[in-house]
Amino acid sequence: MSVGALITNEAGRTLVVKPSYRDYWIFVGGAVDEGERPEHALAREIAEETGLVLRVGPLLVLDWSPPLLPDRPWPMVNMLFDCGTVPTDTPITLPDGELVDHRFTEPEEAAELLSVRSGPRLRAALEHRRETGAVYLPMKTEDRHR
Repeated sequence: MSVGALITNEAGRTLVVKPSYRDYWIFVGGAVDEGERPEHALAREIAEETGLVLRVGPLLVLDWSPPLLPDRPWPMVNMLFDCGTVPTDTPITLPDGELVDHRFTEPEEAAELLSVRSGPRLRAALEHRRETGAVYLPMKTEDRHR
């Protein structure tokens, strides 16, 4: 299971980070450790990856991803939580080695920087952030092998 944070700034831009080990950008977040609650895992990941201490808010998106061979031979449940809005000038402190860049970007650009599975999560999260409740994203046939 993985967790991600929808973090925006006062201008409505979305925070994305560039890992050293991927060709695409990702949400702040990561894997949930055994026995760890998803919201606790996300709070830990936010602090480790950005230096921020943020309240983990409501679940916005629940998504299932198929195995990605050879890198990940198991399916994955992904949860994207609302972690609020921060001031535009909020300093971000990236960990050495794991993340190489970050940016607050317009949602359309962020969706393009993210993976083929995460882009739709962002769009759904922004839409459902204004409403109550989470959304489950059904997998499209063309996404089965991505």
